[in-house]
Amino acid sequence: MGIRKRQGASCNGVLIHVDDEELERFDIREEGYKRHRIDLIDVYPHCESAGCNSVTDDLVLNAVRCPECNIVFEKAHKKRSANDVDESDIAVWVYIQNEESKPNPSFPITQSYVDIIIRGCLTVSKEFARKFLQTTHGWWNDGELDGIRRNTNDEGARQHHTWVDDRQSPMYVRADSDFSIEHGDAIDR
Repeated sequence: MGIRKRQGASCNGVLIHVDDEELERFDIREEGYKRHRIDLIDVYPHCESAGCNSVTDDLVLNAVRCPECNIVFEKAHKKRSANDVDESDIAVWVYIQNEESKPNPSFPITQSYVDIIIRGCLTVSKEFARKFLQTTHGWWNDGELDGIRRNTNDEGARQHHTWVDDRQSPMYVRADSDFSIEHGDAIDR
């Protein structure tokens, strides 16, 4: 899965507070991706309740478990309001692919990797996981082969398929087989 920069687009994500040493380890692990700074003006806390428009809503900020993350959201709100916030002590990063590449039969999306992502999303909420699925594209390499939408029973579509169900024998190095097998049916719904 890779994030692609697109004007007007948004996605949900999780803030994780890390020190400089851990950030360096992320840089090494995320080979093939480049770390980009996100402008605080674009960072909002996750909110599920209807009418929850205020990012300073105490209920939203009180639900944030990470004190450092609360500081990020507060500074982001101040920046949107006043635009004169000192950001020198804070940075929000995202990793973006060096070369935009779609999944393909040689480098497919593995179900074990999707399961890990969904597991993480579900630690926030079902709605958070749902939003991830709704804002993620390219599961089927945009569903077309030679400009023709294919049926999954079509031989060309099977060869073009960019997803592999590897739950029984995970290809993803940080897979959690027990979680995938136990919760696979629920994740697939």
